[in-house]
Amino acid sequence: MKSNKSLHYYLIWLTLFLMIIYCIFVIVTASTPPISRDAIIHHLAIPNLYVQHGGIYEIPDIEFSYYPQLIDLLYCIPLWFNNDIIPKYIHFSFALLTALIIFIFLKQQVGKLWALFASLFFLTIPVITKLSVNVYIDLGLIFFSTASLLAIIHWLKNPQQLKWLILSGVSCGLALSSKYTGLIPLLILSLIIPYYYTKIVSNNLSGQTKSLGYSAVFIIISLVIFSPWMIKNTIWTGNPVYPLYNSYFSDTPIQTGLSKDREEITKGIGHFQRRKLIYNESWWETWSIPLRVFFQGQDDTPQFFDGRLNPFLLLLPLLLLFGWREKKESYENQILLVFSIFFILLVFFKTDMRARYIAPVLPALVILSTKGLYSLSSYLKNNKASTPIRHLILLIISFSVLLLNAHYFKGLISKIEPMSYISGKLSKEEYLIKHLPDFATINQANKILPKNSQILAVHLRYRSYYFERKVDFSTHLLKSAIKEANNSIDIYHQLKSKQFTHLIMRFDLFEEWLKFQEPEQRNLTEQFFYQNTQLLFSKNGYVLLQILKNRVATGFSPTAPTPPIMRVRNGRFTNRN
Repeated sequence: MKSNKSLHYYLIWLTLFLMIIYCIFVIVTASTPPISRDAIIHHLAIPNLYVQHGGIYEIPDIEFSYYPQLIDLLYCIPLWFNNDIIPKYIHFSFALLTALIIFIFLKQQVGKLWALFASLFFLTIPVITKLSVNVYIDLGLIFFSTASLLAIIHWLKNPQQLKWLILSGVSCGLALSSKYTGLIPLLILSLIIPYYYTKIVSNNLSGQTKSLGYSAVFIIISLVIFSPWMIKNTIWTGNPVYPLYNSYFSDTPIQTGLSKDREEITKGIGHFQRRKLIYNESWWETWSIPLRVFFQGQDDTPQFFDGRLNPFLLLLPLLLLFGWREKKESYENQILLVFSIFFILLVFFKTDMRARYIAPVLPALVILSTKGLYSLSSYLKNNKASTPIRHLILLIISFSVLLLNAHYFKGLISKIEPMSYISGKLSKEEYLIKHLPDFATINQANKILPKNSQILAVHLRYRSYYFERKVDFSTHLLKSAIKEANNSIDIYHQLKSKQFTHLIMRFDLFEEWLKFQEPEQRNLTEQFFYQNTQLLFSKNGYVLLQILKNRVATGFSPTAPTPPIMRVRNGRFTNRN
């Protein structure tokens, strides 16, 4: 008996030690200049504009500026001091807070050791690890939505304590204020409250009426907390949740450059049809996505959900079939499972699946997984399995769970290469050039272009954070100018009428678009690039061009870079000899 207590004691300290080591590695890995896509186009770019402007203001050209920004605004503080690494630590802190509430929630039910294991399991899930070392907002959404869910469960156990219902509403409102995905917890929890109140507390007419009233209180509190963002968008656009459901609020919706470019790409097809066209998926592959996302995830690969989960999140909850002891805790497990299933299905039917889109269900699945392991332990004990065998089985499963997560983290560290920057081997500029294919061209534009330059960025997807010159990401402006032109000088005049002086382009994507245009438009495009642009810099498929009325007559220095003399052959640009 004493040896069992000693093993339990050592395992607690081992789990704490692993958690501390993990946090140190996360902090080290995060101590590099931001290179994640969403940070550059959104989560640092918009707060940085606010810092430069001195406050929040409407940015009609950037659709992201209308999204809820509770977490993004926190990043303004370090950005004010010209620090863009601390936002990563702020983001990671929400993962630590989520791990803490998982521990507190589970401690009384399964004990300190299993509660610590659950916290470590959550923190090390691959998609959580990736979010922890980058500047996103998803960890804030996960924390607030989990706090809301667990507060509801606590309130249903003690319905007289209305503070838990109020806390749940406040947390859900903060989740909404972090990201529009918070609408999903709002919907699911507003339905869970009346259903489970009548099942757990009271099933008579009075109880049913009360349950609807409690649900209304929850919704009202959530929306009150969310209301500043709704008021802002209503004033600016007439739609409190712009750009969502905009057709219901306006006959003439705001058209940002991003929305016009997206409209050109999607042309009204749904995400299921798009997956069929792009990835040639069979019907069973598409309809099994809610399961496949746990097994086939790959980073930076939209076909495989742009992120990795852990298959044990699906497998370990099945161990709950071994039984749970108390009816109220059985209802608790049902609520966690219902929340997870409906959240995943709503994301699946609403948009093309990404691992981080369903990340708010991970704490619930971790709790269910840990309870599953605990149930297995109790089952083995009750069926007279020897203590060494029971410990061995549980250690093998737990070790396998964490080993999968550790293997992913090792690969992520190799990819990010934090020590190359922290050690001083690479400067910030050199690190960014190595990890961002477009940065060399952007950096050159910052160095050589006049301060009053105005750049049209083509196929750069609003990657604006590192630009130090005025830039417009409306790719459709160049394409429209080409389609409407009668000659190359018309393209020049169209761009000049909008005050553009330079172009930055990702050329392979532009070429792909050009392949599908009429031969006359391809010829006009060739003439425009030959006669009305001057190549200033090119690297990694990105080019920086100056827009000129007549390149031959500009009198540029002979030492200037060679202009892009290109022609279209079979729809592709090639060098003209």
